[in-house]
Amino acid sequence: FLLDLLEPIGRSERRYWGELYVRGLLQDGDRKSIEPMAARLPDGNVQAMQQFIGQSPWEWQEVWARLGKRMTAELEPDSAWVVDDTGFPKQGEDSVGVERRYCGTLGKTGSCQVAVSLHHAGELGNAVLGWRLYLPETWTKDKERRQAAGIPEEVVFQKKWELALDHRSGQRLGRAGPHRACRCGIRRGNGVSRCAGGAKSPLCGRHLAASRGLEQATQDRGAST
Repeated sequence: FLLDLLEPIGRSERRYWGELYVRGLLQDGDRKSIEPMAARLPDGNVQAMQQFIGQSPWEWQEVWARLGKRMTAELEPDSAWVVDDTGFPKQGEDSVGVERRYCGTLGKTGSCQVAVSLHHAGELGNAVLGWRLYLPETWTKDKERRQAAGIPEEVVFQKKWELALDHRSGQRLGRAGPHRACRCGIRRGNGVSRCAGGAKSPLCGRHLAASRGLEQATQDRGAST
């Protein structure tokens, strides 16, 4: 599976550490940051894995495209695209985009990151086609915080529905949305389902479908976000 998936990243040592990183993510253990994963792997190496993730100059877009094509082929027919937002509980204040807010994962208010995602879903399962990290204005307007976290200057504040729809410069910035998936050659699902924010939210299925020429596959399921 990984032999084809990681081929675009180039050099053999990159592919080796990429495979090791994926194995670390699939292993048991609550913490999936590099240090605890490296400690659990017999051939783990913190420095090499950190360099692969944070410094090695490989492009991720083709990897995502291959993963999307592979998984959507397994989930046909009768599939649909699902747009959702997910909270990731975090400790402390240094993780990029972390903020105290209501977190559905916790079922209460707490510190978390939020990502807007696009999924290809069918009766056999689902596959993620793209993620975009939501950055609150408390982050995008804080120069010191941005610099410390390494947030590129061109990244600006976007609402969740804008993250879902934005395709203007998606290849370079990794903006997840139906058009980015189509540009990668991924077969489009039958429609858009799921709603974050209630039926009146621009992130609900009917608005996403109307704005991008997609059929709405299911009724919106409102959730306050």
